[in-house]
Amino acid sequence: MNSDQQKTPSNTESTKCVISKYFLFLVISFFYLPFSCIAAQYDVVVVSGGVAGLSAAKALMEQQKKVLVLEASNRVGGRVWTKQVKGVPVELGAAWLHGVNDNPLSNLVKQHRWQLIKNHYHYSDYTQLMNSMALYDSHGKRLSDKQVEHLKKQVIQFEDFAKAHAPDKPLLQAFHQYCAAKSLSLSEQVQLRYILDVLYTYEFAANLSDVSLNSDAPYEQDSANGINALWKQGFQQVVNDLAIGVSVNYGQIVTSIDYSKQPIKIHTSQSNYLADAVVVAVPLGILKAQKIQFTPKLPKAKRQAIQALQMGLYNKIYLFFDKAFWDKESEWLLQIPNKPSKAITVFNLYKYLNKPVLVMFTSGKLAQKIEKLDDKKTELWALQQLKAMYPNETMQLKDSVITRWGQSKFVLGSYSYLPAHVSPDAIKQLSLPVAGRLFFAGEATSMHAPSTVHGAYTSGLRAAKQVLQNL
Repeated sequence: MNSDQQKTPSNTESTKCVISKYFLFLVISFFYLPFSCIAAQYDVVVVSGGVAGLSAAKALMEQQKKVLVLEASNRVGGRVWTKQVKGVPVELGAAWLHGVNDNPLSNLVKQHRWQLIKNHYHYSDYTQLMNSMALYDSHGKRLSDKQVEHLKKQVIQFEDFAKAHAPDKPLLQAFHQYCAAKSLSLSEQVQLRYILDVLYTYEFAANLSDVSLNSDAPYEQDSANGINALWKQGFQQVVNDLAIGVSVNYGQIVTSIDYSKQPIKIHTSQSNYLADAVVVAVPLGILKAQKIQFTPKLPKAKRQAIQALQMGLYNKIYLFFDKAFWDKESEWLLQIPNKPSKAITVFNLYKYLNKPVLVMFTSGKLAQKIEKLDDKKTELWALQQLKAMYPNETMQLKDSVITRWGQSKFVLGSYSYLPAHVSPDAIKQLSLPVAGRLFFAGEATSMHAPSTVHGAYTSGLRAAKQVLQNL
């Protein structure tokens, strides 16, 4: 090559150069694009596809709003989750329609002709549960009907005493006051304490030291009343019906919501979204753990409400046996310990499904303890409890299903409760909209039916109505 000749790039090299520069331009442009250019936009984004979120979404869609539900898990329903196991509808979450009379879900039940299994468990009178109870003492001897009725009267007398002297004090404190005032014997104290645990610890998913009679105050204005009922084909029927036609994006863990201006910016682990309004329907446990960062911060009153309200823990152990060795006609199987201890309750599914299945419940601190055990140890523990009631029976366990809601990363608990010394105003604060852009739903926001599915359902309808008033 002569010295005055220069090497010129080939056509291929020129093309590569142009493509590289164009690609670099696209990459730089992407990072400098405004959020609105790379995010899908909706009238309303609903965070969480539980019953509250689905009912809100459906109500808004009926008003021709463009709605998207962002669900963190791979399914809808939240704490309503039915699995069919050996022909049995296993309710991993909610199981009962609380109060079959005037329940907000009653219209859906009638419309679809869903079959309910009514039982003695009563929504507005906990002591009715004792009417179908096989109750044993610490030696495995069953109490007579007369003894159970006497214990029921003790519970009623205690409640009257607590209403008069300690309505807002923890029930455990009221219990000690009552025992001293009535000079109860140790045996009477142990029996009463156990039944109070059965009636209250399992209603609120929290121990007697955490709740008071006033914890029951929100339910006094609830329209639902009467006995409770199980779903013959499972609670999942309600979820499946609510989800029809609803647009849901799964695996969307919402990490932040910027509602400082319109449109609202929603960031998830997978994508970004824009909306004119957002319905936050996540469980209270997620709000308490601050899994979602809000910009600006939520109002102080709402943050205080989130801190004040608590998330209880309530777990189930479904036990499948080769045959029913227990009292087949009793709804509940219980054993009073020889000293105060954490209570368990056992529900007899054989009575209603004619299948040898028991459901053992754990709640509060006991649920926290048992939740740390693996499946095998949990099964052994459950069988030990039954062996104390039926020492002469041979028990052959065929299968089990065990829940651990405290370890569920998208829930962090079972359901909310109003702690002792906390006013129902905390629930109201949690339910209020923020800046006409953020709206809150979920059982914890229900003023009249917290911790229930129908409370979650109506909270979604209420949030949808608030959205329509503000958009």
